Amino acid sequence: MIELGDAERLVYRELLKTPGAAFPQLVQRLPIDHDQARSALDNLLSVKLATADEQGGLHAVPPQLGYAGLIGEVERDAQDRLRAADLARGQITEMAFEYAEFRSHEAIIELTSLDAVRMRLVDLSQQAKVSCDALAPQRNVSTDTIEASRPLNNQALERGVVMRCIYPDSLRNEPGTLEYARWLADHGSGLRTTPVVPLQMVLIDSEVALIPIDPDEPQLGALEVHSPGVVTALTALFDITWERSTELDAAPVPNSRGLTPQEAEVLRLLGSGHTDESAARRLQISVRTLRRLIADLTDRLEAHSRFEAGVKAANRGWI
Repeated sequence: MIELGDAERLVYRELLKTPGAAFPQLVQRLPIDHDQARSALDNLLSVKLATADEQGGLHAVPPQLGYAGLIGEVERDAQDRLRAADLARGQITEMAFEYAEFRSHEAIIELTSLDAVRMRLVDLSQQAKVSCDALAPQRNVSTDTIEASRPLNNQALERGVVMRCIYPDSLRNEPGTLEYARWLADHGSGLRTTPVVPLQMVLIDSEVALIPIDPDEPQLGALEVHSPGVVTALTALFDITWERSTELDAAPVPNSRGLTPQEAEVLRLLGSGHTDESAARRLQISVRTLRRLIADLTDRLEAHSRFEAGVKAANRGWI
């Protein structure tokens, strides 16, 4: 709909003063140029606030007869659009239920794009009734992901859904993600950390799970798993990891040999043949931090080299 500005108001007032004036006469009386006056008059004619008689004389039309009628048309059009939107919303809801019911009979569904994964995560979070468990191996969660997740998580918690999430210990060194984790904990989520989170996973109501198609290339998408056997195994993996994890605000508890969970995992990874780079990647820490941990362990073992430290660690039962 055309918006009326200062030029249209000037032309309309002049039409009120000089009914029946032709356009050339009108322009001479206006404090605007020819093109502005022509454009303003055309706008008034199009919204029926002005009319021309058979001799070319121009007249103002009462607003309640002209523009008001156009507004009524716009309002009727808006009502029609709202009805169409309501109808479409109902159809989409019905189709979504049909889609979910149909896909739930498939054991494994491939979601081959990040957009498809995000959309499905939204659907699943809204459908969750009992629980939502998540393994998050990356310590750094993007701001966009956090802001998109907050309202969904809040809605689930308000419905009474029990939420548990496991992050890597290195989360404590990432202020943005740590703030989000504390927000989740403050709103009723269970939050724990562990040196290494085994894989990326979201588990809904212990009935459906999302896991990466390839953990090393998450951009390839995810597998939506409905197979009871596989979901049961993934649920057991989560529960075991949860039991061995540390509460978000609790200090890591050393084992009987005096090693923190992170130190024990460093030794396990290096003993398994991981390079410094791959071990640091698994622990979600920098290579520099990893080497500082190794140096501290070497000093505690009173060793002069990594090889000697490995031998002494084995002799003490650390590995």
